Amino acid sequence: MKSTLTQSVTYIARDIERALGVPKNTVNYAIISNNSTFAKDTVHSYDVTLVESDETLSTQELLAASDIEKRTNILVFKNTKAIERIATEKEVHLLNPSAELAGKIEEKISQIAWLGELTKFLPAHDIKTCKELTFDTRPYIVQFNHAHSGEGTMLITSEEDLAEVKEKFPDRPVRMTQFIDGPVYTINAVVHAGGVLVSSPSYQITGLSPFTDNQFTTIGNDWGAAHTMLSDAQKETIQTMATEIGEKMKNDGWKGLFGIDVVVEEKTGMVYLIEINARQPASTTFESWLQTGMVVDRQPYPNPPLSKGREHSLSTFEVHLRALLGEDLSEFSLIPVEHGAQILQRVTGKITVVSEKKVSEIRALDCTVIEYDERKIGVELLRIQSKESFIQEHNVLSQKGSEIAKIL
Repeated sequence: MKSTLTQSVTYIARDIERALGVPKNTVNYAIISNNSTFAKDTVHSYDVTLVESDETLSTQELLAASDIEKRTNILVFKNTKAIERIATEKEVHLLNPSAELAGKIEEKISQIAWLGELTKFLPAHDIKTCKELTFDTRPYIVQFNHAHSGEGTMLITSEEDLAEVKEKFPDRPVRMTQFIDGPVYTINAVVHAGGVLVSSPSYQITGLSPFTDNQFTTIGNDWGAAHTMLSDAQKETIQTMATEIGEKMKNDGWKGLFGIDVVVEEKTGMVYLIEINARQPASTTFESWLQTGMVVDRQPYPNPPLSKGREHSLSTFEVHLRALLGEDLSEFSLIPVEHGAQILQRVTGKITVVSEKKVSEIRALDCTVIEYDERKIGVELLRIQSKESFIQEHNVLSQKGSEIAKIL
């Protein structure tokens, strides 16, 4: 049976992968995206319009260039004030929460005030200007107000680490946070009319060579690793954090997806909040593919003591769409994910292209490989996905992960 949305929705996506979280041929769902190599392969499975251009267009440019009927429900990966302006000019209905609210929640400095009493989830922190920063033997993290996927984040381990930033940006405010040594996990959650639904945590793969040059850059997620590495108590703490943050977002008018990143201190096992992403997290699509590909063997709702049955279980992306359309999803749960992983090869100083021979070798490892066309340092070159883990333990690749790294 085909999946059907109660209202028509058009997703405007710079990177079409962001929009592919629903089952193929979903009724009342359309996509507008760039005419990339990967996008051309999706036109037989989704209602897709590809925009021709000599270079990759941003979401804002795609929206401006597209002929969309007035009053159409549109959705984007990350909202901006420029996108809001164009949507108003075109008289289309933008489903995303406001860019102003998103900024208040996820920007590093305004977030402190917004969190209020929920700052209890954060490690020890303070707001200072760069010229006020000092070092007293304890390492800490410095973040500018706008930091994403590790960019704009610095680990301070000496006075020398501070010299350049103090000279370049003496009066710029930054958030300084106690450095917590341990693995980082990502959790996707959805605010809907009746509350908050929280998905399964994934281990955040960060900074590993040869996939990136930046030690703080996120390069993937591993649900299997999180399932085995986290204790039940830690999973419950993470669930509580995401729910309380989601309820606060709901009270401020948020709806749809958001994500949180947490770090688990290796020595103590304590869980700390380190980031809120007030937008669709990048892991959403693959998480939803894993969910919809699973056979869920559970009793029908509402039979206790097992969780809600398959007819009352949804993927993260489907819940996102239905929440944005205003539905109360209190009777539903998100399908749990206990295995699967994806890792990104970003463009680095040494790796600017990956040959088709290497791509074929990776696919032969029973992996899905999505290829990207851009070649700027730091952007995605390959997205590699598997039903098996790429991580064995914190910062240690599994056998499959090591085989991929060796090929690259």
